[in-house]
Amino acid sequence: MLLKGQTWSHDEVDERWQVAAFKVAEHRLELGRVNPTLETDHPRLRERQEEWIQLMFAAPPLSEAKLLNDLRTAHLEKEWGLFGRFGLGGQLSFGSGVFATGPRSLMAVYRRILEAQEMRPSELWSSPHPEHYYSSPPVLCLHLNGTAWVDDTYVLAQSFHATQLP
Repeated sequence: MLLKGQTWSHDEVDERWQVAAFKVAEHRLELGRVNPTLETDHPRLRERQEEWIQLMFAAPPLSEAKLLNDLRTAHLEKEWGLFGRFGLGGQLSFGSGVFATGPRSLMAVYRRILEAQEMRPSELWSSPHPEHYYSSPPVLCLHLNGTAWVDDTYVLAQSFHATQLP
């Protein structure tokens, strides 16, 4: 990785670094300019670290349009990626079914919205999706670039080690 730019005191920086990731769980890398940050709380990490649950409902929403708008707004505010990727199922007009399956913190947000719509939500434990299950889930996200879920470049791993090169 080539680090170029200026420090806060306007000193020029032109350094080469090698970054090694250990126990990589997931990555998406592209060549180009990056703006790296090391994060311990990132939606991609939470998706792999948290217990997953199924969110059920037993009554139709008061307003389907308001329900979907509130869900979309909350989903995007919490930066969980593309809306609907955890499923928005069941028969809304009939009033029952599995609404979504996903990380507990996101399903808790969804549950409050369903409660406001008087949909009588309940939760069932769900094992994580096989591609998200690890005996040692990643604890760090090296976020390299991107602002949207689909164009992020990142590495999820247990640890990182950086060495400055000559």
